[in-house]
Amino acid sequence: MRTARGVKPPWTSGAALPGKLRWNLNGCWKLILTLILCNVLIIDSVSGACDCETDCASSCTAGQYWDSNATACFECPPGYYCTGGGDPRLPCSGGTYNSLASQTSESACMVSG
Repeated sequence: MRTARGVKPPWTSGAALPGKLRWNLNGCWKLILTLILCNVLIIDSVSGACDCETDCASSCTAGQYWDSNATACFECPPGYYCTGGGDPRLPCSGGTYNSLASQTSESACMVSG
């Protein structure tokens, strides 16, 4: 996909947009049609189109979580770790915390003190 000036938009490569929202349109080429039909017209599925809850959610990388309300991947916030693949963000266990965003495993959670 190229614009009139020949510059490839960042969201086609899965790059982060302002606000840390990540779209991966390469892996889900009918995403826009699906979002329109599923969210606006309340149709559950489109023949041949990807199902955002499964296909697009799985495009979240480690350090990101899937937000089904926004139908997008977001950076994992501090205090959580995110394994990606559409999994929810997971809080650090009791008595532990991490102060960094985009953490990918529970080992990032350190004892609070």
